[in-house]
Amino acid sequence: SSNSFPCDWKQRIYTVWNDVNITALQAIFIECSFPNATPDQLLYGHLRPKDLMGVLRDLVKQKSLADKQLPLKGIKLIIQHIKPTVSPSPLNLPAKRIIYKELTADNNLGLNII
Repeated sequence: SSNSFPCDWKQRIYTVWNDVNITALQAIFIECSFPNATPDQLLYGHLRPKDLMGVLRDLVKQKSLADKQLPLKGIKLIIQHIKPTVSPSPLNLPAKRIIYKELTADNNLGLNII
């Protein structure tokens, strides 16, 4: 990942993460507003599952915990602020269900996705 941020959402997450004691972490409350299929230009600074999981992997590396196997294992990832989809999904599922499926499919960090 790059240290240049086209939108400051990444920088804001990194700023908060710098103050986190990951060994005491029990839960992460964060928004994940749109499914992965949502184009960048419609995000307005919101996250998709691929954005969220990517930044969480980067943040684990930033904390020098990449050598520890699954440093976020069992930590609750609580998703909030899900936007309703403007157009129906190809599978006719609500955005909440799609986002959960996408997060679960990309969860190689051992998070407990809620």
